[in-house]
Parts: sequence; structure tokens; C-alpha cells
Amino acid sequence: MTLVIDEEHGAPCRTFVAQSAFSNIGDAVDNLAAREGLYHKEDVGWAVAVSGAASGRAALRHPSAVQGIEEFLGQADFDAVIWTALPPNFTARLSDGASFSVRRALSVLSDDFSQSERQASLDYMRRAPVGVGTPLRAAVEECVWSSGRLT
Repeated sequence: MTLVIDEEHGAPCRTFVAQSAFSNIGDAVDNLAAREGLYHKEDVGWAVAVSGAASGRAALRHPSAVQGIEEFLGQADFDAVIWTALPPNFTARLSDGASFSVRRALSVLSDDFSQSERQASLDYMRRAPVGVGTPLRAAVEECVWSSGRLT
């Protein structure tokens, strides 16, 4: 379980930027895909300031988010923006097809995941910048602090 853009069940949260060491957007996309362990570099979203072009796959998956990113890019001093643009797959990965909710995600983390899957998910959430405050992350932190059950 990772933090992804989810326009149906997600909540707006603070986002951070880090400047790429690459001056070519193709190289920056390849680098992000490799760092995130993505199977397809098309799972990296991108938007370019000068041309106004944006990743078609990201626009299909997250139209409102891409619009917000393009607005940010128009006001920022960057030539382009790239981001991990994976689709939400919570429902598809569950045998019961349940929709995402914080309560259901906590249940999956504590009851359905193996210890290694749970640990990988918790480690991923812990590595995200502290300011990325999602409802799931807050609930996970509350569970860990209050009972230690998810650790």
C-alpha cells in the first residue's frame, strides 16, 4: 500500500518538490521510474511549461490533479514537473472488491497483509515527507502510537 493520487477517495494534501539533477525531461522521467521501481515509465506523469504538453496517461488517471499541477507550473520557475502517477488499485487488489476507506485500509494492513507487506507499506508511509498528511497516514500513525498494533 502506497500513497497515490486518488481523485475519488483521496484528500488534498501538501506536496513537495525536489529539483532533478537531469536537464532532459526524458532522463528525469527514466530516473524517477527507476527510483520508484515502476514497471512502466508511462506511470510517471509530466507537464512541460513552454509547450503546455502533459502526460496523457496521467491526465486520464488524475485530470484534476494534472490541472492543478499545470497551474502550479504556470506560476513556478520550473521548465517541467514530473511525478509518480500510479492509478489507485485498492479495490482491484481485494478479493471482496471493497472500495477504499481509511477504516478498510487499516483492516487490510493489520489483518490481510503478510508481515513483510505490512512492513513495506508502513516503511513507505514513514519515508514520505512529514507534511504529506493524508487521512490514512494520520490513522496509521494514531494506531501505531496508541496501540502499536500495525508495527
